[in-house]
Amino acid sequence: MPAIETETERQLRIARLELALVRQSYGELLSAAHACVTAAETGDPDALWLLRDELSTHYFLPAPSATAQQTAPQAFGPERVPAFHQTGRSAA
Repeated sequence: MPAIETETERQLRIARLELALVRQSYGELLSAAHACVTAAETGDPDALWLLRDELSTHYFLPAPSATAQQTAPQAFGPERVPAFHQTGRSAA
C-alpha cells in the first residue's frame, strides 16, 4: 500500500520541481549570455541572436521599441530593479 503524501510533503515536492526548472532556465540564459559575449568579442555582426532567441523562449523579449527603463520594471517588477545610484553603477 503506497504511503499517503501529506500537504507539506506535496508542497515540498512541487517546490523542488519548480526550483529545478528555475535552475535549468537560469543555466540556459547564462549559456546564451556567455555565447553572446564570445560572439561579440570575435566580431560577429549579430552577436545578440542567441540571447534574443533564449529570451524569446522564456517570454522575456521586450518589444522592439522598448527602452531599458520600460523593460526592466516589466520583467522584474519595479520593486526589484534598483536605480543606478543604488547599485553603484553609472548610467553610461
